[in-house]
Amino acid sequence: MFKAAFLSIFIISISLFANTDNRKWELADGTKFSAALMTYDSQKKIAVLKDSSGKTREIHFDDMGLVDKAWIKKFQNLQGEMAAVIKEEGGKYEVRKCKDGEYETTYYVYYPSNYVRNKNIPLILLFHPGGQGQRFLLRHIRAAERAGIIAICPDTFRNNNGRVKGLEKELDTRFNDLYADIKKNIKFDQKRFLMGGSSGGALRAYHYAADFAPECFGVYANGGWLGNSYSRPYPAMRVAMANGHKDNAANNYVEPDSKDLKAKGSVVRMFAFEGGHQTAPTETQFKAFTWMLEQSQFYDGFTDDLESMRKTTKFDGDKTVYSSKGAHNVAFKIFKKVDFKGMAKPTVLLLLGNTSSLNEFALVSEKNLDSPLIYFFADGEDSSAWIINFKHGKVESVVQHSDSE
Repeated sequence: MFKAAFLSIFIISISLFANTDNRKWELADGTKFSAALMTYDSQKKIAVLKDSSGKTREIHFDDMGLVDKAWIKKFQNLQGEMAAVIKEEGGKYEVRKCKDGEYETTYYVYYPSNYVRNKNIPLILLFHPGGQGQRFLLRHIRAAERAGIIAICPDTFRNNNGRVKGLEKELDTRFNDLYADIKKNIKFDQKRFLMGGSSGGALRAYHYAADFAPECFGVYANGGWLGNSYSRPYPAMRVAMANGHKDNAANNYVEPDSKDLKAKGSVVRMFAFEGGHQTAPTETQFKAFTWMLEQSQFYDGFTDDLESMRKTTKFDGDKTVYSSKGAHNVAFKIFKKVDFKGMAKPTVLLLLGNTSSLNEFALVSEKNLDSPLIYFFADGEDSSAWIINFKHGKVESVVQHSDSE
């Protein structure tokens, strides 16, 4: 399916690719040097390293220093975790190298399972503040799968703050090369190109949207800020700010940043989660991704309606938990406007949540591929149910029943 121009990596192989940023190595005999880990053969226990001049060398695990050995083991754990998540989610993963530009940049790609059926889907380019692309992609795969978007995370792009002279200019060039490579070699809906990142990675996404990619559809800013750069020509975007409730630094900039972005035509929404300056949980990522794309994928207000559908009410003196008022109308809107026909059962569950997530009295019947999903609402006065029927694991029909019928 995919072109041979990339480095294919389905991590069950014994030869594993790593983060290709240079790191400092210190061998057991005291030898010190800087090099990038290209591959590590876990059976032969041999690492292939490449220094900045392009020369490669093989180092046996037993010849490494204690810090290097710990780093290799940590890297192996990352590969194992990545393999497990990819297998569970069912999408495709690959490592690519951007080679046509001035600099060679490694980047990691996750294609959601729906990519097999439809290649005209959104894409989000995410930046890690430390340039750890593979690790950052791992933290966003589940949300990308649920939202049905391609996720890409590159190495190399990291916070600098002026410490390394000329680095920002280099990274600007790398971005233009990387973006061109993505558009040339990966099929996606180029009208729905998103960027984002955490902390300084979010700042970078804002910067590139303003200076190099004004067609950017939206920015996912996890604990990010504009860096007091209010003179930049930010395009009109959908901006999802995802901050931990204890992230005082990022939260202090929500108001001034939102004011500037809105003045330039953007729509801004805050997605708060419990925590500090950290990667947002999958559920928050999913809500933010879905909200940014809801107009083009479903309809405006879809994210709010999903939340409203899950709200419940507990009346005084009554132990039963009911659906909140208006849940029937919201469900009617969702099932009318979203085309579920032919949608795979796992996708429906990822989108709507399992039936028991709505209320305590839901009928759980989701284990078998062809068993129906019954979303039931009762607010103490009225009741209604939406039954999604499946055939061969795909939606065959959606039927609505209410107590008024």
